[in-house]
Amino acid sequence: MNQAYCNRVRSELRKSPSEWDGRIRQAARRLLSAICFRETAETTFRKTESALLPPIAFYYSLYHAVIAALWVDYRTKPETLRRAKHKTVAVGLASNLVKAQLIDSSVADLLQELRTFREYANYTVGGKLPGDHQYLNAIGDCAHLYSKTGQALANVLDFIRDVSIAAESSPSISERIMVTIGDDIGDDVYNMYLAEEDQKRVVAYLLAKKLTT
Repeated sequence: MNQAYCNRVRSELRKSPSEWDGRIRQAARRLLSAICFRETAETTFRKTESALLPPIAFYYSLYHAVIAALWVDYRTKPETLRRAKHKTVAVGLASNLVKAQLIDSSVADLLQELRTFREYANYTVGGKLPGDHQYLNAIGDCAHLYSKTGQALANVLDFIRDVSIAAESSPSISERIMVTIGDDIGDDVYNMYLAEEDQKRVVAYLLAKKLTT
């Protein structure tokens, strides 16, 4: 992250603290969603060895993670994200984050790969149609998605931490994300959506990455 970007982050946060309160809360919400989707996708795949549902959840894991990154990118307007669609998110990632070398291009590549896989699983479901050949090993491909999304998520988290450091706020953006997840929205999400096993996996990941209190 270059110095000009760091300076602008500090300036924008000081100029619009209430806007950034909302940005940080939204980033926390999307990060929690990303991790819930990823962990439940993995447990579903390991239990069922089915390639029908996990591609959907792995895609949405990275999708939500990218939106979290865009919420803390000062150049991404909040109104853009409030009505964001899949194409909008992919374009924002490419133009605002990858092009500026803030996030690695492999994240954008994986987002597109997962979207294609997810749409195939949603709308086509294998057979002998044009394009089916690339999914003939769908179960084997699914076995690698937890690792792939983990690497992409780590890249996103590095960017968010860099923004937090650049902002020089107290409490920091990272600390505010931790508090939002740990003391505010986390328990509701766990109780509403997660089985006990998945909750344990999600909380373990959050603690390991310092994303919850």
